[in-house]
Amino acid sequence: MLLKAQIPFVMVMVAAIGAMLGMGCEKQKIENPQEASQVAQQNPQQQQQSDTRLLSLENTSWKLAAFVEDDVSRTPEFWPQVNPTPFLLDLYQDSISGFACTNRINGSFSYDSENCAIRIYVGPMTFMNECDDGLSYIDRLNGSSAFAIEGDTLKVYENEKNYLVFERRAL
Repeated sequence: MLLKAQIPFVMVMVAAIGAMLGMGCEKQKIENPQEASQVAQQNPQQQQQSDTRLLSLENTSWKLAAFVEDDVSRTPEFWPQVNPTPFLLDLYQDSISGFACTNRINGSFSYDSENCAIRIYVGPMTFMNECDDGLSYIDRLNGSSAFAIEGDTLKVYENEKNYLVFERRAL
């Protein structure tokens, strides 16, 4: 358990890691060359504000697309005969629901969009017939510390080399 004096230090470290990773919460693509030129002429603070939009994670739904381990991406393994819709993550006001590989998950989450910090907690669940990737998925969610959104892609970081890549789903 963290002491009250340690909490500000932890938040500073999470922010520093996010800055080192060079990730914004959500980057807005600038397609029009004229618009890009105008953005480049703005002062740096205005440029950062104009090409970074913060997104509320509340009331969003995501499907796991990849595990990234030591900077190597791989598709999660699952058993469609057991669960045709594995690795789903629905985020509400402060709670989560969804599926690991074969079992339903529920829990809570909190995030700070300004610092791209996130904390996900998967509550007690059954592990009956859960595959290795399902167990790894739960561990990664519980170990989450930062996030980045790029368009319809959400990355939930455990650390700079290990993270989950999700694709947005319609609610």
